[in-house]
Amino acid sequence: MTIEDYIEHNASIYPEKTAVVCGSERCTYQALYERIKRKAIELKEANYQEGQIVCLRAVPAIGFLVDYFALHLIGCVVAPLEKDLPESSFQRISSELCRHPVPKGSADILYTTGTTGKSKGVIISHQTIIADAENLIDGQGFSHELAFVVNGPLNHIGSLSKIYPVIMLGATVIIVDGLKDLNRFFD
Repeated sequence: MTIEDYIEHNASIYPEKTAVVCGSERCTYQALYERIKRKAIELKEANYQEGQIVCLRAVPAIGFLVDYFALHLIGCVVAPLEKDLPESSFQRISSELCRHPVPKGSADILYTTGTTGKSKGVIISHQTIIADAENLIDGQGFSHELAFVVNGPLNHIGSLSKIYPVIMLGATVIIVDGLKDLNRFFD
C-alpha cells in the first residue's frame, strides 16, 4: 500500500473526520481524497507521466498536500523544494532532475540541508514512506485520536515523516507556518 491508498481507505471509513487543518482551512478525509482525485485527473490531462520528476514549492497549505499526493497517485516522483527558493535555483534543480532516471517505486527526491557539505537529493521510495510511518506509529504511540502539529518546512523529511503516520492512522495533521507566532501555535 501507498500513503495515498491510506487516504482513500480513510475517506471511506472516516469520511467526516478532519484530515488536515491549515490556518482557517479544514479538510475532511473525504474532501481531501476527492480533491486529490480531481487534481490527479487534471495532471493526467496536462500530460504528466508516470516516473516523471516534478518539483513543487513546499508551501504550508492543504493545496500543497493535494498536489503532492495527486502526483504520487499518477506515479510521478515529487521533489518538494523550499518554499522561498529563488526561481533561478528552482529552475536549475528542476532541469537537473529531469535529466536523471529514478528507480521504479520512487516517491520523492528530498534534498539534504547540506550541513556536511553540498545539499544532495535523496530518493525516497513509497515503501520507505510506509516503513517510516509504521516506525513512528509503533515507536511514539501515534493513534487515530492524535492531532499532530507540523511546524517545520514541508520539503524536509522531519516534517513529511510526521504527516505520513497521521494520515495512515486517519488522525488529524495541523500545518503551521513555523513558530513565528507562538500564540497561533498554541491555539
